[in-house]
Order: sequence, then C-alpha cells, then structure tokens
Amino acid sequence: MSAEKVEFEHKFPHQFEDEGSFDRMEVVIFIPTYRNEHLIDMCVKSCLSQTYQQLKVVVVDNGASESGRALHAKLKLLGDQRVCYVANGSNIGSQNNFHLILSLVHPSKRFMVIPADQILTKNCVEKMVEAATDNPDANMVFPRQIVRDVKDSHLNHEVSVEELPQPWPHDGTKSVDSKIMIEYFFSHHNLDSEWTHFTFIGALIDGSIIRAMGISRAPLFDHGLEELLCLELLSFCQEVVLLDEPLLILYTNNERLGTASRPGNNYTRYEPVFAEYQFLELYEPLLIRRGFIISKLYLFVIFKTVYTLFRYPGPVILLIPKAINSVLKVTFLIFPLEILTKIKEYKSKTESKI
Repeated sequence: MSAEKVEFEHKFPHQFEDEGSFDRMEVVIFIPTYRNEHLIDMCVKSCLSQTYQQLKVVVVDNGASESGRALHAKLKLLGDQRVCYVANGSNIGSQNNFHLILSLVHPSKRFMVIPADQILTKNCVEKMVEAATDNPDANMVFPRQIVRDVKDSHLNHEVSVEELPQPWPHDGTKSVDSKIMIEYFFSHHNLDSEWTHFTFIGALIDGSIIRAMGISRAPLFDHGLEELLCLELLSFCQEVVLLDEPLLILYTNNERLGTASRPGNNYTRYEPVFAEYQFLELYEPLLIRRGFIISKLYLFVIFKTVYTLFRYPGPVILLIPKAINSVLKVTFLIFPLEILTKIKEYKSKTESKI
C-alpha cells in the first residue's frame, strides 16, 4: 500500500522575521529529528520554557514522508509562534540533515543544534548567552550535561542535586583557546572515538551555543562527521567557553552509555580516524599558521590507526596507506621543518637580547 503523500510549506530561518533581520542576541535552536515523536514534544517544550525568551525553535524533520503530518500537528498544538517546522521531502540521512541546518543558520547571530533526545534546563540558554556576552571572542559556549537512561527516567527538565554530570576534567568555568580543544581530539582522550569523550572535548554540534560562521559541506560520513564538524568549528573560532554547570540533559539507553561492546568489524571505528586524517590534510596550512606542532597531531593519528587496527579489526586496514604516507611525511618533511623553525626562533631571541 502506497504511503499518503504529505506536503508542507517550507519556511526557512530568513522567513521567520517580518522585519527581515534577527535581534543581535536572538538564539535559533535547531532540532533535527527522525521518528522521535515520543521525545520531540518535551524537547521543544524545554526550549519554549527557557528563562531566556528571545529565541526561535526550528524542527527539521527527516521523517516527514513517514510521520510528518502527526508531528506537524503536535507542534501546532503548542500554539507558539516561535516554533517553525521544516519538512525534508525525503530522508537525507542524519548527518546530511546536520549540514542542511548549517546552511540555514547564516541569518542568525547565535544558534544551537540539539537532538530530540536532549532537553534543556530552564536557564540553559540564559546562562550560555551570558557567557557569550562576557566572552566576545568566544564563538562557542559548551556546558556540562546529565545523562539519564530513558527506560528508567521520566522526561523532565529539572536537575536534582543528587545527579552527577558527566566527567569534566576542565578546571571549572573558563574560556579556553580553541587550539587546546583541537589538541584534545589528537590525544589519548579520543583514542577509542567513544561518544563519552565528547563530555570534555565538546560535542560542539550538540548543545553548544554557536556564533554563526560559514562552513562548507563535508563528505558524507555517519560516525566520523561529528568529529570533522567539531574540528572545523574549532578551526574557525579563537576561543570556547566551558561552563562547569549541567545545563543539558541527554536521554539515552544502556546500549548508548558506552557499556555495550561494538562488533569488531565495524565501520564506526574507521570513519572517525578517516575524518581526522582528512582534517589534517585539509587544514594543514591553518594549523601551521596557528602554531600547532603538527607532527604531534600526525603521530597521534598514526598511533591511533595501529591501535584501532589491532583492537577493532575491519575497514581500518584501508587507512594503512594513509598511515605510511604520514610516517614518511612527518619523518622527512614536517619534523625537520619544525626543528629548523625552532632553531630560527631561538637564534632570533638570542640576537634580540644582544
């Protein structure tokens, strides 16, 4: 039996305001979703009940052709003009849906992207806007989060004093150089490419408040695209504000709490490492200009390739040519160049003292 054709009016962010422009500190919250009717209602309500009211909520539905009519009707029942529904004509995939959102954010000055299984505490946006205002050089603000098992917890945007947020190795609330965040990616914290490492590296797509910036579409991945997008975002900004306060609540299940073992022959281990190689190759000039020791970044990815190949055998074997090429590049080109640069810097400092 053929599915009933569903048609919706497409409204994009630049059509939200009759005046044609956003208020300087208005925040647009994008919610990509696919068949999340059981979660989306509370997610949207948590956005609308924010103490900070200068916001818009844009639900970008990847499953419109399957259940879009019911979701659209549910959102209309909220009776709030700040809610907008965007229906994708077909399922374009979760990561492509993220890129679609990134192409819509240019008219706004601040935006957030939150998944349907994430709920905001009541003062979440207010706290992050305050941090963004206090730190004008920071393009992103990232808070801590609480993780709950959706099977055992009712959907609620209140955080109890007994709940402990995810581990946070940063020293309190502070603004940090984006270089530090990039270096977190290329360190032992990210060795297994588990979602839990985002709690301190920063899942900068999910839950941050971001100042609009131009980002082109990357190649299509599934599990590696988050890494590539996060690294791209960090490359285009100078600072990130880390808020040592749980403002995000993520509802997940036991299979996604990092305790479930993934099958060894799994592309979810291959794509993140591939994305890291691609980032180094694409952004090498920028990394050099910003003063990174790029030999250190390459060496980590080479080590991660070998580690992943033995622990999670499978498609990672395809990265061996990249690893060999990187070893040769670091050994005969990058490392000698960095040594020469350091010698020149030392001589220059010595001569200036004389």
